[in-house]
Amino acid sequence: MLLNGKRLGNSGAIEAMPNAAIENIQKTQANGLGPTMAGEIQWNAGTRGGVDGDRKLSCTTGSLASCYIGRFGWLGDRVSLEDQVANAAFVEMNMTTKMGYQQLYPNGNAFPIRYYFPNCGPADEICVTSKGNADLSEKDVERMADYARWLGSPTRSEFTVSLPDVIAGDAIFRQINCNQCHVIDRIPIADPNDTMLTKVYRARLATHIAPPAIPFLSYLGTDLLMHDMGYLSQVGNATNLIRDQVTGVVFPQFKNYVQKIRTPPLKGLRFNRFVTDSHLNTIAATPPNPACDFLLHDGRACDAIEAAFLHDGPAIKKLGVIPALSGLNAQQLQQLRAFLYSL
Repeated sequence: MLLNGKRLGNSGAIEAMPNAAIENIQKTQANGLGPTMAGEIQWNAGTRGGVDGDRKLSCTTGSLASCYIGRFGWLGDRVSLEDQVANAAFVEMNMTTKMGYQQLYPNGNAFPIRYYFPNCGPADEICVTSKGNADLSEKDVERMADYARWLGSPTRSEFTVSLPDVIAGDAIFRQINCNQCHVIDRIPIADPNDTMLTKVYRARLATHIAPPAIPFLSYLGTDLLMHDMGYLSQVGNATNLIRDQVTGVVFPQFKNYVQKIRTPPLKGLRFNRFVTDSHLNTIAATPPNPACDFLLHDGRACDAIEAAFLHDGPAIKKLGVIPALSGLNAQQLQQLRAFLYSL
């Protein structure tokens, strides 16, 4: 699966999403869509607050008893920013994290969240015998995670959210069921310990909890669940039909042909084009070519409305999202777009 790098942002809010909220969203989807179509919680081993913090390294129960909920990355396979930083450094840049590995796995581990050996194929002898491109200390990991926490977490403009088109677009977004997965509801944070925030930030957040002034998240635009996105999720070709033609659900024997994708947050979408420089590569034409925001997991969509129309999968079919989108008139589509780019 081709995965496109996105604008960094929302990381602190994703950490602050309560476990209970994610589990409740999943239950709501399962009740409404059925267990085979609902989003899936990705249970993983991991650390909270780095290797010196809380650890759950033998994820066996598929519950909070021994696992964390995967929150980061397109594949939802990292539970904390520290784990995400270490994995990205390893996978993308062949950097090891030996100090953290030795602390977590004194006896070795087959599926680590810190990395002692370089990221090499077994046939690449030169790479296998190398030390990788660099080695990060746990302090390096913690500093980069802290940087990511405070990067790109925008607040919506009070002026913009009061515009009639934005208000109308908000209602349309809910009407056509986009909010079932891109959750924009207010989510209270009643218990800091039910989050993936580090010990320092959990303690700081606790000082702000005094009913009725409970901290909350809103308009984040994600359920942090894994979804089968139909043709967008297919990573293998089969000679036979791999899905039920009515529901779109993959037959059990073909489950390995599909890679589920974590719902990306929508907050900050309005800044994406400035990160991709699409505001600079507009082509002069009549009508003007608005260039490309590179949305969806592989960057194939150039605009939020195009990305919406490209959605697929069993849940999308059952919710009737695409027919609902197709039923919108030009003004309603413009209002929906105004809302999305107000986030």
